[in-house]
Amino acid sequence: MNRRFIDYITILGLIVLPLRFLAVAADNRAEVIVRYNPESPTRGIQEAVDSIPKTGGSVYIPAGRYDLQTPIQLLGYKNITIKGAGPGTILEAPEDYLTFLAEDVAANSNRIKIKAKGPLRVGDALSVCDNKTSQRLAVLVQIAGFGGKDTVILKQPLKRGFKVSEKTYISRSWPLLLAKVEKCNISDMQMTGSLQKNYRGYSHWGRNSVLAVNGAREGSCVRLERLDIHDAPADAIMIGGEGVYTIRDCRIVNTKERAIHLGNWASRIHVAGNYIEKAGLFGVYFCHGIQNTIVSGNIIKDIGFYRTGGKLFDRSKKWTAKNESFIARHIAGIGGLGGGAAFTGRGPNPKDKAPGSTRNIISNNLISHSSGCGISFLRREKEVERPGKFINITGNTIEDTDIAGIYLFAAEFSSVNNNIISGTKVGIDIFRSASCSVRSNLIHEAKTAICISSDKPAVPATGNLITGNLFKKCGKNVVNETNIKK
Repeated sequence: MNRRFIDYITILGLIVLPLRFLAVAADNRAEVIVRYNPESPTRGIQEAVDSIPKTGGSVYIPAGRYDLQTPIQLLGYKNITIKGAGPGTILEAPEDYLTFLAEDVAANSNRIKIKAKGPLRVGDALSVCDNKTSQRLAVLVQIAGFGGKDTVILKQPLKRGFKVSEKTYISRSWPLLLAKVEKCNISDMQMTGSLQKNYRGYSHWGRNSVLAVNGAREGSCVRLERLDIHDAPADAIMIGGEGVYTIRDCRIVNTKERAIHLGNWASRIHVAGNYIEKAGLFGVYFCHGIQNTIVSGNIIKDIGFYRTGGKLFDRSKKWTAKNESFIARHIAGIGGLGGGAAFTGRGPNPKDKAPGSTRNIISNNLISHSSGCGISFLRREKEVERPGKFINITGNTIEDTDIAGIYLFAAEFSSVNNNIISGTKVGIDIFRSASCSVRSNLIHEAKTAICISSDKPAVPATGNLITGNLFKKCGKNVVNETNIKK
């Protein structure tokens, strides 16, 4: 063999091999397999999480039923993966429980007296809240023992005091998995909430979400994939904070409020390929200031409905005394707040008001059977100066909605194009919106195919373009109540 060729091979090996070993070392993160422990409140899962460094690692949860007594918490990790064995890995909430405070309790106390101890166990987590506090700020405590008939001894003292006069209540309802992370993958497991386990009726998106994930900083990357979530007593998935989020290939069934909640000021979100059935309010919900988000390829059905205690509830019936516009703003397959927050101090900059939702795409979704709308974006009355802009609604199929197929309330520079809408009162309702494009939609069996209107001269529906739409079996084709271009 040529000596020069051998020298080349030797030199190349001296360069490549150290680089290879360096790459392996850089990816050598801790890997832990959960060992089921019936004595642990999380059945061994939290212990496995705590065993890996904050710089990251992976936790594998084998198949089995893990009946949790307290949330699994992923706090401060920079690169963590939580993976199950598919539908065989089941994280399950305990039976719902609710009671009220029997005596006032001071801050830093480790005892609370309640009206009824009920089925509580040592190790159970409790959410403590009152009617003067936002429920998302509820205090989470854990039971260390019992001191008499109705006295609960806490593992850690309360951070604040509570009063009986403020109707303080104690609930055994909390997220099964609570995360504040920078980079995180959660996948391949089933999660079951307490909606059909003696559900008592206290719901809030922050306190009762089955899965709550908050990006710790800008640049965070969170992926939620192949999750099977059932019976959420409030929202199934709640995300918030700055970062890049992906929610895909999940199956979410029977949610009391919102199946997927995109929290305040989250951005760069991709929600794709999910199956959502029976959600009391929204399939996919946009909160204030959602930007740069794509919701595509999802199947969403039976919105406005949820099941608990063997009964099926229709959320729209409790609002029959209100007008249809109210229901349209509160029940939809996809939608939420197009405007920004009407208050300061809650955004990334405490001095700024949140912007409206902008640069979002809603495409190629199949939405059927909603007691409100198929797609609905709105603003609250105080948010007129912060409209939702650049919302692109295209290629969706929407059928059997009670109020409207697509409803835009005070949007600007947005488009509703190439959608198929069938079986509704109003196919496309453009209300107080300006400079929007409505074109090439197929609307079938609607009392009114397209309605462009405004009830306030100060917020006219002007400069909208309506062209190239096809109507079949509609009572009225286009209702023009303001100046529009055809």
